[in-house]
Amino acid sequence: MYKIVPLVNGVLDLDYSDIIQAIDNGDGTAIVHVQDTTEPRQSWRDATEQDWQNALSKVPQPIQPPDPSQLLGQFLVEQALKNAELEQALNAIGAGIVQLQLKGGA
Repeated sequence: MYKIVPLVNGVLDLDYSDIIQAIDNGDGTAIVHVQDTTEPRQSWRDATEQDWQNALSKVPQPIQPPDPSQLLGQFLVEQALKNAELEQALNAIGAGIVQLQLKGGA
């Protein structure tokens, strides 16, 4: 069951154990999905499932934390690439040293 419930001093005018989900409308009311057994109060207005879906579509979706195993895999790939770059740089330095030694010894 969906209801538009007023906020009184910042608190929803209902028994919080009846709430399944609630979305603040930003106008001093909230659209609330309540248990079907909840006894409506006079201050409440009816809402439809479509009203609920419309309100829900405006709520930003939570960001899901990344899977730690993916993070570890990504980290290992990044480290392997860095190691390859360092190895190439060291090889270039070594080749430069050998060339300098050959020029100096000739």
